[in-house]
Amino acid sequence: MLSYELAEQKVASPAYLPGAISSSGLHPVHIGQWTANTVRNRQAETNVQPEFVGLVRQIYADMFDQLSNSLVTETRHISSTSAMKQHPAFQALVSLGDATVSAILARLRTGRIHVQWFTLLRVLTGEDPVAPVNRGYVDRMTRDWLDWAARRP
Repeated sequence: MLSYELAEQKVASPAYLPGAISSSGLHPVHIGQWTANTVRNRQAETNVQPEFVGLVRQIYADMFDQLSNSLVTETRHISSTSAMKQHPAFQALVSLGDATVSAILARLRTGRIHVQWFTLLRVLTGEDPVAPVNRGYVDRMTRDWLDWAARRP
């Protein structure tokens, strides 16, 4: 049985908190080890409190926002996607996996768009639903990705 204390230690230790992550010292090795889905899947068998699931979701939302802001700010003037992919924040966002995809799609739906996110979506999903005629048009690329998300099971 996974105790709340053990789960709290895994998620809320300083190495996992958004404040402990900076572009100069990312530690992406353990990022994504505990996700809201992991906690939700184990909730029935381990009696993890619903408040804890909310805490995990908030930690990941904060982590995504901090990493995304760092990526956008620090790669704004980089035209090479290869160079952007080497950025520590990009690597950390990739390590979050599906949580990053969900966060990006949610923000695309609200109109909060950064071009770096399209590269992240391609890397994380292994797909590129953007029609060739739409490349370079952020509004069209957004629509193509949201259409792709709507078709997913």
